[in-house]
Amino acid sequence: MSSSLLKGRPFGGTTFLWNSSLNNNTKVLDASPDIRCLAISITLNEKVVVMFNVYLPCLDSSPSYDAELDEYIGFIEYVLDSNTQMLSCLMI
Repeated sequence: MSSSLLKGRPFGGTTFLWNSSLNNNTKVLDASPDIRCLAISITLNEKVVVMFNVYLPCLDSSPSYDAELDEYIGFIEYVLDSNTQMLSCLMI
């Protein structure tokens, strides 16, 4: 046990939890290599909801912060572009 408040991300990663009744309607779309971004889709009443869980780095003004942020934005764009077939049916 720790005698002080634990800070940071000691075990890493992000996750989604959902009720098992949604198992047939839920699909994991992708995860970033460092598991800090995760994308899933859930189909409800013939509508698809795409959700992203992103663990963002602490805000600072360093170039490495900007690079990490660009990585996560790129991941989100990649997932959306990779699933245009699924998403295009929503816009009809």
